[in-house]
Amino acid sequence: MWYKNVRVYQLTKDIALVEELLQQKLAEFTFTPCHSQQPESLGWTSPILDEELLYHKQGQTIGLKLKIQQRILPSPVIREALEEKIKQKQADEGRRVFSREKRQLKDEIIEQLLPRSFTRSQYIKGFWDLKNNRLVIDVSSASKAEKFIKVLRETLGSLPLIPFEAKASPTATMTHWLQNGLDDHDLFLANECELRSTDEEAAIVRIKNQELSANEVMAHLEAGKQAVKVRVNWKDAVEATITEEGGFSRIKFSPAIKELDTEYSKEEEMARLSHEFSVMVIELNAFIEHMIEALGGQQINAHLAKD
Repeated sequence: MWYKNVRVYQLTKDIALVEELLQQKLAEFTFTPCHSQQPESLGWTSPILDEELLYHKQGQTIGLKLKIQQRILPSPVIREALEEKIKQKQADEGRRVFSREKRQLKDEIIEQLLPRSFTRSQYIKGFWDLKNNRLVIDVSSASKAEKFIKVLRETLGSLPLIPFEAKASPTATMTHWLQNGLDDHDLFLANECELRSTDEEAAIVRIKNQELSANEVMAHLEAGKQAVKVRVNWKDAVEATITEEGGFSRIKFSPAIKELDTEYSKEEEMARLSHEFSVMVIELNAFIEHMIEALGGQQINAHLAKD
């Protein structure tokens, strides 16, 4: 339940949400397994155990969970089968096999192998913060976030949002923090960062387990390198790495936050997960809000929003 990497998106318009209709809309895009000739299937599944409800509401937050199932066809298997087909065709017809024919043979091989392939499932979690009109997705890459957003947009019919963009460059802000320190009683620099030069070589220096005020770090900054990743600690509650894109990766919640009521029995697993989600959302929302302010605030360009 605890999110590890998050990308933040801002809704640029209010969406009228009728909770009674939400389940119906989600159900129209519920997950179904891949059929024999389907390479990938996406759909909503219950965010809390195996309940029929396809969303989980806690206060002003709605939790969602997208299931993705893919058929696995290793490239070496396809390549080996294709080479055999090409050799056989050349031997049978005594001529060279051209590129278009190779593509056709490859498509035939994939069609033949797909029904016998294994499937792999993965999940993408996210929550919709109704109070702040914000979508928070637990992913490390923009491409995975786009899968979640695409299905949610199809589900709701409209989803005008833009990725979080700080008013000031995160790279410039993080470099300033390293050079001048943080004037923030709740936010501290952890002993980890990544620096990159601005020349054509774009040399990268990764620093870990070292005071970021050390002379060696300052020397890299004086030589023109800029911070593209910096690890921070917020209130000794949440630790995360800020990226140059304004994302938050390798999030860790303090043991004190993750301590949950031990009185939950095995039969009360759903209640425990619900409690865990509630605690996680409260802390993560507060952290994100603080970080948006620390990075100079949210840059809203409504005309860039995708509906």
